[in-house]
Amino acid sequence: MPSPGSGARHVILAFLLLVTGGAWRSMPGGRRRSSRTGLYQPISREGALILNNLLLCTLAATVLLGTLYPLFLDLLTGAKVRSARRSSTPPSCL
Repeated sequence: MPSPGSGARHVILAFLLLVTGGAWRSMPGGRRRSSRTGLYQPISREGALILNNLLLCTLAATVLLGTLYPLFLDLLTGAKVRSARRSSTPPSCL
């Protein structure tokens, strides 16, 4: 008998396969190069993908560092890292 949430898993899996398949289809292998020198131009689909990958990797590394730094600091020195000071008044910007 399938678990109660298995329908959502199938929908998410189908969505991921659709997105991944679309990405693979948009970048076919063996494409002709766009310039005479054999290099890709920086303002192109390939350049945008490289920029996107650099941005994604930077953000992922930042999140990983922000997640693991307090754990390692606590493990090595016993110090606790606090992200915010508790306040009795609600923030006015919300």
